[in-house]
Order: sequence, then structure tokens, then C-alpha cells
Amino acid sequence: MADALIAERVEQAYIRPIRTVLAVDDDFHRYDSAEGRNPRAIAIWRACRERGWLCDIDDGSDLISGKNTRYLFKSDLLILDYHLQGEDPKWSRDFLRQLADSDHASLVMVYTKDKDILSVRRNVAAHLKGVKERDLWFPDPKVEDEWDMVEGKVKEIPTGELIDAYIGGRTDICRSDKRLTDVLIKELKITGPAVGQMSDALYDTILIERLGVIPGNPCKMPPLLGGDDKVPWVYVNNLFVVCIVKNTENENDGELVFKDLEKALCEWEPDFMRASVAFARGEFARGGFEQERSSLSDPWLQAGWLYHAWAGGVEERDARLRVLFERIIRSYTGKVLDKVIEFGSKHIPSHASPAANLETLKAAIDQFCKQNPPQGEHVLHVLNEYLALDDLAAYVDTGTIFAPAASGVTNGIVYICVTPACDLVPRVPRGGSWEKQVHPYRPIVSMRCRIANVSPAHLTIAEQSKCIYLKVDGKQMVVVLSDDSAVPTLEWFFMEGMGKLGADKTFNAIAFTQTQSDAEVGQLKVEPMSMKALGQIRSIYANRILQAAGQHMSRIGVDFVNLPKPPDAKKEAKVAVKPVPRSDESAASQADQATVCAALLTTIPATKNESGAPAKTDLPPSPPEQV
Repeated sequence: MADALIAERVEQAYIRPIRTVLAVDDDFHRYDSAEGRNPRAIAIWRACRERGWLCDIDDGSDLISGKNTRYLFKSDLLILDYHLQGEDPKWSRDFLRQLADSDHASLVMVYTKDKDILSVRRNVAAHLKGVKERDLWFPDPKVEDEWDMVEGKVKEIPTGELIDAYIGGRTDICRSDKRLTDVLIKELKITGPAVGQMSDALYDTILIERLGVIPGNPCKMPPLLGGDDKVPWVYVNNLFVVCIVKNTENENDGELVFKDLEKALCEWEPDFMRASVAFARGEFARGGFEQERSSLSDPWLQAGWLYHAWAGGVEERDARLRVLFERIIRSYTGKVLDKVIEFGSKHIPSHASPAANLETLKAAIDQFCKQNPPQGEHVLHVLNEYLALDDLAAYVDTGTIFAPAASGVTNGIVYICVTPACDLVPRVPRGGSWEKQVHPYRPIVSMRCRIANVSPAHLTIAEQSKCIYLKVDGKQMVVVLSDDSAVPTLEWFFMEGMGKLGADKTFNAIAFTQTQSDAEVGQLKVEPMSMKALGQIRSIYANRILQAAGQHMSRIGVDFVNLPKPPDAKKEAKVAVKPVPRSDESAASQADQATVCAALLTTIPATKNESGAPAKTDLPPSPPEQV
């Protein structure tokens, strides 16, 4: 018996939004057919009417003959006969794969006379999972050659439960099966990583030869298999499938079919976050014309909206439309947000003593990651990344994090664009301005930052706004805005094409450096560079970083003088060593520094001793250290 709260969650988020049902069975006859009506079809049609759903009946002939079947993708709930022609499930399996890859969420009940319902579920899941092409099975050609020699000698056929585990992505269970490992290791003398790879190859072979899966186009995420031996189900991509046996009980009572659907959804037990999103989807659909009219009720605003869209240049049109439509959608979602919050707050799991401590964090992890739970710092990194980062736009914007594409982050340096957003709008600058002279190059100011592998120490200061958390090539990393110094390091770049990002998120820029050869010391060098955008900081945080950089650039210099550091007795005891000039300082700059130090010393007023004679002033033997 399903928990009452879960049953309510399923009802509100998944059953209530259903409006249309389509039953596809070659034993059913369409309304435009002259043949008699099927009692099972009548039972389903009546049950739909009782629930207030619109029901359509189809015999599947268009699907079998390859005709236009777009109408089959439009229902909220599909009842699909597993064997649409004779005993061949080919058409239903292919159709399910299309539904899984479509952009429409589909609930499907696979209806079959086959009593081995778990075998039907296994077959459906295997085709939804797919299999890689054979030449992609083995990363090492030597292992592939070994497999070719032993393939026919592996006689051990895994159980149905193990095949289900492999289809569901639990390869660790399959690879540790003792019967199979004994054959591979003890009998065939396979060692090392080849054991696991050959285990996977055996299962892929079973999917191809026994279940008829055609290699190619495997699913990115493995299906999730669940349920019992009465209503087993499969969940993958945009599809949830329940497998149901046709029997004498549900032949004349279509309501039993829908009860099995509800039972499977409750057994799936969607978490409160997933269910809240599904509930919101249904609320948006129910809002309809009324909410649209409420969100767009001001014709003056609509006229201004259209003017703003027209007034922008070609380059900035997409960005302007993005901002305008974001505000429309935000206004529209605000109408249903209260209902979604009410639903979500009711279904959020309870905790005995919630607090910001490690025990609460562990309890939250246990809600979603019972198997292979991650470390707490990894979860908080993902959370902080979610809170701080946004999707990259088409152009570099305030808060775009980037690094040289050639070196990536290997040198530990990245940059954050701290140029105001209004200066980055991709449009032709006004005439007579300096920006117009360099167009389509776009000058930007960026803050140089340090990037490193994330550590627990970085997460202990997350609330201090010193770090930005992100992933680079799937690896959790942290951008440190400032360590000990509050003074940001700023650099200037000129972006080509107004900073437009390519398909690989790269853009070209010009950097300014100093030549390194002795013959050209002090010469400015222009260096073209390819940059890669790594992430986009949300505007509210990007503006905070922009403000810090702006305060630094608008600082007012003061003529106060630091107190020289007292002499170090230990250093005085040592032989004085002449300071070595920094390699990046020219002789002229060193001479200038000496002149400034001498001038500073002359401004210190001479003190007198008790007799009126000038006193000796303790000064360091070398110029004060640079602060």
C-alpha cells in the first residue's frame, strides 16, 4: 500500500494533468472503421469518460505501414499494444524509443497478453538503453583481439536479474558475478581490466542476439527499472513506461488499467523536487489564456516592448529579446509560483532537527544518494555552483569567466570580465567615439584570479564572497577572487567580433605584454590569443565583483606615509647584502626608486637630544621594504 503522501503527490503531479488518452491496438478499430467494436476498447473508453479524459482509439495501421504518425505523439497518456502485428513487438519498441527521445513527456502503458511481464519489461528496457557499435566496445585493440579468440568459449549465460542490472547501468554487480569471473579468469586466463571489458561485451552480445537490440545510438543515461512482477516499469529520458498484462479482470473494467498506472508511479516514488517540477508543468497548462492575458494586460507596455526589440541593432537583437522574454516568463510564472511552493513545501521531506550542520547535510545526501553517497564538500560545491552560475550567453558579458584556450587552467590563472554590461552590448558604437574607431573590437577590463582544485578550506569561506565554484571539464574547481589582498589585479583585452562566443565557447582577443629579450626591454607587444569561456556568474554576483573593481579604479590616492619597519636585530648581525634588483625592473626605474627614497628621508624632521644637538636617527640600512 503506497504511502498516502506519495499517492497524493502522484495524483497531483502526474495523474491530474492528464487530459487526453490514446489507445493503440491492432485488435481495436478506429472510429472511422466499419468493423465491430472491441470490448476491451469500450472498457478503456468508458473509464476515460468517468475520469473526465478525452479518449481516442487507433488500430496502429499507420505506425506499421510507416505513414504519418505525428498524432500518436500528442496524447498525455498512451496505451500501446506490445504486439501490434502478430507476435512481433518491433513497431512498439521502435515507437517507444522515439517517444523517449522526443521533447514531450510521455506516460505509456504497454498492454500485452504475454504472461512473462518481467521479460517484456526487460526487452523494452534493453531497446531503450541501446548498444554501442562493436568497434567501440574495447578501448584497447589487444583486448578486442583476445575477445575474438574467447567469445565463443564463454558459455555462462547470466540470470534475468543480472541482465536487468546491466541494462540499468549497475555494471559493478554484473562484473562481480562469481560464475562469470570464474570462467573468464580461471578457465580463459583473462586478467586485469580486460575482465570487466569482456564482461560488458558478453552482456552487449546478449542484448543483441537474445533481445534483438540493433547496435548504434545508445542512450546517454541507462534506464531505471522498477516495480514488481505485476506492474513493472521503466523510466528513461522523457518516457515512463508501465507494463500491464491483459487479463479477464481488466477486459471489461478499464479502471483497473489506470489503477495499475497509479500503483507503478507510486512505487517509482518520484522525489519532491521532480514532482514539484511536474506539478508546475501542469499548472502552467491549466493557467492557459487567463494567465497569459493577465501577464500581458498593458497595451502601452506591449508597444514599448516591441519598440525596444526593434530599436536594437542586428547584433544585439537576440540579447534584447532574451531580456524581454525572460521578464515576460518571470511575470507569467509568478502567477503559479505560490501554488507550486504550496505543493513543494507539503511534500518536502521532514527532518527531526534541521540546522546548518554536518548531520543535516548527511541526512540530505541520504535522501537522494543512498548508493555511493558523495562527500559533503562535493554536494556543497554543486549547490554553490548552482546558486552562483548562469548559462553562458552568445557574447561575453559582465561576470564571464575565461582563460587562454591553449593552456586552459593549467597555469592557475583565469579572468573575470568586469566591464559594465552596457559597454558590452553587441552593437555599433555611436559616431565620433573611441569605441567606434576600434569597432568591431571591444575593449574590456578583466580581473585576474587564481583557479585551483576545490578543497574543504574553500567551502569554509563560501559566505565571504571570495570564491566562485564551477566545473571545468567535469572537475570541481574554485576561482579565488582574492586571497589576502583586497586590491584586485586588473588587465585589459581587446575582443574580436565584440566578444561573440563560438560553438565551442571560444573567442579571440588581443592581450598586451612586454617583450622579454634584452634588446627590446620595455617594448609593448601585441599578442593575439584564443580564449575559452568557462562559466557565467549570475548578474547579482557579477555586479558585486564589478563594484569592487570599480571602487578600485576610482580610488583617490592619498599622500600618507607608512612608518618604516623597525630594524631586525638578527638581520643586522649578518653581513649586509646589497639588494638584488627585480628582473622586471629597468636600471632607470631602480634609480627613480632610489631618488624617491632619498626624498622621503629628507622630509623626516630631525629630532634633538636634551643638549639641543641633533639626535641620531635609527634608519634601516637599506630602503624600506615594498608594501
